[in-house]
Amino acid sequence: MKIFILGTAGAGKTVLLAMLSRHVATKGTDLILEPMDNSSRLYIDNALSVLDSGEWPGSTLEGKPKISRWRFGGRKTSRHEIELVDAAGQDLRKIFLEEEVEKLTKDQQEIRACIDGADILIYMLDLDGFLRSKDYASSNENAWIYTKFLTNPKWKTKRRLVVLSKADLYFAEMVHGRKVAPRDVKKLIKRYLPKNHSMGHLVDEEKDVSYKAIISVKVTTVIDKKDGAPHRVPKVPLEAVGMDDLLLELKKACNTQLELKKARNTQRSRDSHDSNLGGGVIIGGIIGGIIGVIFGGIIGGIFGGIFGGIIGGIIDTHKMDH
Repeated sequence: MKIFILGTAGAGKTVLLAMLSRHVATKGTDLILEPMDNSSRLYIDNALSVLDSGEWPGSTLEGKPKISRWRFGGRKTSRHEIELVDAAGQDLRKIFLEEEVEKLTKDQQEIRACIDGADILIYMLDLDGFLRSKDYASSNENAWIYTKFLTNPKWKTKRRLVVLSKADLYFAEMVHGRKVAPRDVKKLIKRYLPKNHSMGHLVDEEKDVSYKAIISVKVTTVIDKKDGAPHRVPKVPLEAVGMDDLLLELKKACNTQLELKKARNTQRSRDSHDSNLGGGVIIGGIIGGIIGVIFGGIIGGIFGGIFGGIIGGIIDTHKMDH
């Protein structure tokens, strides 16, 4: 299975993967979440180092999108690939919204292909980004990106999951007995989505989309010495909320998609077998008919049936082997 994590700049994609990797490594679970190459390892190690210092990882420069690749799964079961794209907002909007793929840069086309080829899509939804944005154009484009995620025909056949990031800002409205119900997350999202877009009804209409709320890392508020404004920064030591629930949802999504893929492959194999068998029978019948015409009568029928069946079986077996 291929899993792709996407979302607007600042939604918390890097922080999520960094904290997930630390959670899996320190909680002694039966899961594995490990980088597939050294650049991915360095990328997340650097992010964790910055978070441990009480700061946020820096934003990616425009025109320099990065893809980090991870392996996820049980220690004794199937392993899946997770791909995370870290791109500037301008790049991400082009990747999502450009209809003519050939107009994208080579790097942007690679990311678009990764999204289209994924089996499971995780969208990091930053409601706080919508609410704080004073730039109408930016808020408008972010709204269209989320709409695209929900409505893109190529992605509707995939398993889709929306993760509400920075959920600590809204927990008072969602928590019931220490648990957050998916319906509460959907209700909250509909309440705070920009009113100038008709996205609220899509949250209800796209019933195959799952919703989770997490706190990738708990925060504290500090007063900036330069401008005197309050800023949210990581609370050290780092702590997350909702990771076990998210990992359980990921495992379930992977298992569901694996079963669907097996069922499709089995059906294709049956269809191929039936097609090959039918072709062999037809060709064998034709050859048998020719032999029957040559020899005539009972002898021709017997020899035609024998040789036609043998040749048809050989053709059928040969096709199945290939």
